[in-house]
Amino acid sequence: MMDQLSINRAFERGLTIGNASVIRCFNQNGQVIEQSYEDFAKEVKQLILGLQKSGLKPGQLVGTLALSHLEHFQLMWAVPMAGGIFHPVNHHLSAEDVRYIINHAGDQFLCLDKSMLNKVTSILSDRASIKIYCFDEVADHMSVSDLKKLGSFEKLDNLPRIADENATAVLCYTSGTSGRPKGVAYSHRALTLHMLTEAAVDGYGINRSDHVLLMVPFCHGAGWGVPYSAFMCGADISLLHGTLPRQEIIDILVNHRITFTGAVPEIISDISKGLIDNSYNLSELRILMGGSPTSPSTIHALQKAGITSLLCWGMTETLSAATIKRILPDSDAKPGPGLPLPLTEFWLGEEFGNSRELLVRGPCVIEHYYGQDSSARVDGWFPTGDLATLSVEGSLHIHKRKKDLIKSGGEWISPMALEDEINKISSIKECVVVGIPDPKWGERPVLVTLTEQNITIADINSILSNTGFFEKWQLPDEMFNWESLPRTLKGKFDRHLIRLTIIESYLREKNGI
Repeated sequence: MMDQLSINRAFERGLTIGNASVIRCFNQNGQVIEQSYEDFAKEVKQLILGLQKSGLKPGQLVGTLALSHLEHFQLMWAVPMAGGIFHPVNHHLSAEDVRYIINHAGDQFLCLDKSMLNKVTSILSDRASIKIYCFDEVADHMSVSDLKKLGSFEKLDNLPRIADENATAVLCYTSGTSGRPKGVAYSHRALTLHMLTEAAVDGYGINRSDHVLLMVPFCHGAGWGVPYSAFMCGADISLLHGTLPRQEIIDILVNHRITFTGAVPEIISDISKGLIDNSYNLSELRILMGGSPTSPSTIHALQKAGITSLLCWGMTETLSAATIKRILPDSDAKPGPGLPLPLTEFWLGEEFGNSRELLVRGPCVIEHYYGQDSSARVDGWFPTGDLATLSVEGSLHIHKRKKDLIKSGGEWISPMALEDEINKISSIKECVVVGIPDPKWGERPVLVTLTEQNITIADINSILSNTGFFEKWQLPDEMFNWESLPRTLKGKFDRHLIRLTIIESYLREKNGI
């Protein structure tokens, strides 16, 4: 039988070369828990045996509802290495969405923080057979520590072998911004190839000398794959147990010589504000950002601290990042998704205005959604719903989600093209352009901004016209200045809510809609 690609082999490699590295967890109370790779592996193996003795069968799902702490990280490895499927659920979701996801996935085990128990009350009444384990000590419930004790009575010399590399190792769900969340299964093969990609020079370049800070929740594409690749490479690994203040995160970056971390741009933007007017030297630090566009002001603040920005584009369906772009501290390069990562291919499909729908394929790209027989691909390609262009050398530029385009008088208007230019205006902090119904033109663009200075829609449209990029009919009709712009759980602007709010407060009054 051919050697199978599995995360078990990645774990063994990390354990072998990471003998001088540590895994630490920073708690909200200031406590720091630290483990060597050897001690971490010992408890992972106890969990493997404990899960198997508790009845976990190959292919069964272990759901988790928890923050990113040490035991959660141990379970992240133990479940798939025991032959099960690790299924981290987004704890920010409503109880109803959590219930839907756990029932849709068919989790047989559920491991959760004590604070999450209130979100699974209805599940426990619906499915009495589900086995509950708490990361904390809770009356009337077994704990994850009990699983370790159960697995400590015998020694696991060799990790279980995975017979089929195409077996599912991890299951993550999409955010559900356009309907019910959908499950995306990651096989042992896909995860292994993604780890190798992240370790490549043309990827994130994660290696044994790195000090990695994990800030992406595991439920988001299994933490963008970094928890797995960092361990495989034998790097020092740090976790944040809960939300820490900006300055505490900066102190961790500085005092623990962090060389790699990642998060959505909104979180990095907040951290960058704490770097301004300070003499921090973070010249060894690389920060990965994805999920939404990164502003030039954030890039500039990071550059002043000597930080290299890694910008990416990706989806749950592509096992997180599918592109990479490096912006060095002395670079004047503009933000953008960059080039495809190794093993990922792009193609442009149906035309919408001046761009086309982005299609993607590769060994880490979804073939079908969990629980669905029909293929998610069309002629071998996955349609992303993003509208894009590709440069001659293959660099990707995302214009907008197909569903976010505005069709006015039969012609397409790109909100992102407008936003890119409006964000260059110094008095504009943030902006969103959305389309609202219009009785004459079908839809018209309106602008929602965050600004502290007195600027009018006429001022903005004059600036836009002078760029030479836009015709008069493409410019926003109205401008609304809000105190804050709502975001989704992934940190992206909630365009659907923004649009509904404007329709409710403006259109009903103006047009009787």
